[in-house]
Amino acid sequence: MTVTCADLPESVSAELCTPKGPGSGPSWKPGKGRVCEVRNQDLSRRRLLAGSSAAVAGALLVPSSWRAAAHPQRRALTTASTPVIGATVTPSAYQLTSWLQTAHRFDSYVGLPLATSAQKVFLTEGQYYTDPLPAHITGLANAGCQFIVCVYPSRTTDESAKLKAFLHLLNSKGIVYQAALVNEWNAHDKFATPQAYLTYWKHYAPVIKAAGVTLCCLVCASSNRAEYAKIQPGFPTNPLPDRYWIDYYAQGYRWNVRLDTSGGLIDQADSHGVPTGIAEFGIGAGFAPPISEWDAFCGYLAGLAPRLPNGCLYWGCVGEDIVTGPNDPKVPGIRQVIGAFP
Repeated sequence: MTVTCADLPESVSAELCTPKGPGSGPSWKPGKGRVCEVRNQDLSRRRLLAGSSAAVAGALLVPSSWRAAAHPQRRALTTASTPVIGATVTPSAYQLTSWLQTAHRFDSYVGLPLATSAQKVFLTEGQYYTDPLPAHITGLANAGCQFIVCVYPSRTTDESAKLKAFLHLLNSKGIVYQAALVNEWNAHDKFATPQAYLTYWKHYAPVIKAAGVTLCCLVCASSNRAEYAKIQPGFPTNPLPDRYWIDYYAQGYRWNVRLDTSGGLIDQADSHGVPTGIAEFGIGAGFAPPISEWDAFCGYLAGLAPRLPNGCLYWGCVGEDIVTGPNDPKVPGIRQVIGAFP
């Protein structure tokens, strides 16, 4: 399934298809229309997932280390010594109707228990599940899936009480999860400045901590220079996150985005004692680099595994990131990356 600008509403296609500015690496070239696609991968995912009532509840992602039966006592879910591995997939991308069936289909293609183990859920601003929880959440959870739930309380209205009630609901239903305070907070103009996010974090993060839920910060290592520049000044310390997750694509790797530069993203998290992991990896967001570059990216990411104790989750929901079968050329790279984690 390929999403093109012609498939999107005009307001969205204008955002997705207009180059936004230089990438972080010296080989960025203006006018190619590629950097903007990395910058807006969160927006394109939202538009795709919003196409079905089930998806409005959020796209799920579940790692194999999250296999244990879900109950409130397991909410802490993972430690730095037990990496999470998983894959986010949606039925529409695989021409199916069942989320659990889709997870099994994807896992059969890659030959690993990924989508049945952990999935990533991201909610729109001000969106909260109510009782009863969406069927695809409970169905996956009952099969052993655990989640990174990306919450997004209002930036303009105090929704502390709503966030508290939502977390209590997940806890009471025995959902095994950790909570990230905004999916890719540095992307798509969610926060104009790092300080704006830090103020927001200081307000809402204590609500997550008070609920006894693992608190996460989640960023996109975009090749858009302005978005990437927000990440390190916006690293929260009041309070510190329990986990630091990065979304990272071969498309960004192509434009020289690296996570292990001296004083870079991983070094910063390490300096605060916060473990890092990859919440999404894939080949691209609207543009797929050559498979040779995908292979190089996967080799690089596999080599980083010792520095990524949180684990690693594949994104298999849109366009070029969908795995079409066991012979898909992306499969060896996926297996290489996941195989690097104990």
